[in-house]
Amino acid sequence: FGVTDVETKQPWRYDTICRIYSMSKTVTVCGFMLLVQEGRVSLEDPVSKFFPAFAADRLRVVPDDSVVESPDCVAAGTPILLKHLLTHTSGLSYGASGGNKPSNANEEAYQSLIERVDRREFKDLAAWCDELAEMPLRVQPGQKWEYSYSIDLLGRIIEVVSGERLDTFLQKRIFDPLGMHDTTFALPQAKQERLATLYRRVHREKEDDWVRPEEPVDSAANSKWVEPNQPAVCMGGGTIGSVAGGLLSTMNDFTRLCMMMHNGGELDGVRLFSEEEIAFMTRNLLPEMTGREDAWCLDTPGLGFSLLGSIAVPHEKANWYDPPGEFGWGGLGGTAWAVDRRDGLVVLSFTQVLSELWVDEELRKAVRRSLHYIEPPEPEEGEEEKGSP
Repeated sequence: FGVTDVETKQPWRYDTICRIYSMSKTVTVCGFMLLVQEGRVSLEDPVSKFFPAFAADRLRVVPDDSVVESPDCVAAGTPILLKHLLTHTSGLSYGASGGNKPSNANEEAYQSLIERVDRREFKDLAAWCDELAEMPLRVQPGQKWEYSYSIDLLGRIIEVVSGERLDTFLQKRIFDPLGMHDTTFALPQAKQERLATLYRRVHREKEDDWVRPEEPVDSAANSKWVEPNQPAVCMGGGTIGSVAGGLLSTMNDFTRLCMMMHNGGELDGVRLFSEEEIAFMTRNLLPEMTGREDAWCLDTPGLGFSLLGSIAVPHEKANWYDPPGEFGWGGLGGTAWAVDRRDGLVVLSFTQVLSELWVDEELRKAVRRSLHYIEPPEPEEGEEEKGSP
């Protein structure tokens, strides 16, 4: 299981509290879909219904997403609908994450916004969304899958429709019903000792060597997630700053959310969604949203995108350990989840090392091997790798 801190050697436990970053998106989307279920909002609604600043005639798009900004922005070809937000086809993108410097034009475009979040210039989610609306889109809505701040906008829409802050709404509608007692945006000091330390890989003399920096990225003693230090903005998509933001959770808690999805919307007698709704929420929507059958999540053939996260679909070049029907997602801090209802699987990996997403991949490979999935031989040099279960 490992340890929660490399100095204290405190053992990792099922109730160790972790920063789950973009796994927050799954929770926020579940909350939003409860409002859809109640008829209070529709996937076909334009974003401008809730944010007038996102009206189609006000939207501007940079002519080329390889530039940071341009005086020659063009009009958006279509309004942004809520289903664009849900599928990351809204035209928005993401800034640099994990405290890293921008590495491309998209990240550079949002850098000043990230720095303002870090300086706590926004008093709430509404103020941040207003500022985001003033920025040009990076690509045309519906053009392609582009990972983005879309779910943070969705979090604000939950607030507008429900009349409650995002954290309050999710507590009442998701966490309390499912018994997710340690999942929160702001950790009470009474639980502080269970918070794992967050690290960043630092390469030294050997490529595989890593040690923590002189100071961890975030530790329990002075964590930016512990009350009263938590961000002022409830970030339903993860972080909108450089490091801090998004939900905290445990393996125990998030397993309960995954089991609800695996069971077709129900857990321990509590039903949040019907079987039909879970089936809808796990469909690959990228062909519909982009008009292209070859639109992929993360540019990975065979990996579509659903309302709840990535969804594996049949494809000759699909990863062998991504069998059709498996859906899931991960977070910047090294956490990930996957559900395969066909094989009866819920797979979670929890670490706290920034960007170490390979752990989830290796775990899922090991699970598939245990189920006698056939791993293809390593491709010879110059040969394109293919795989199938």
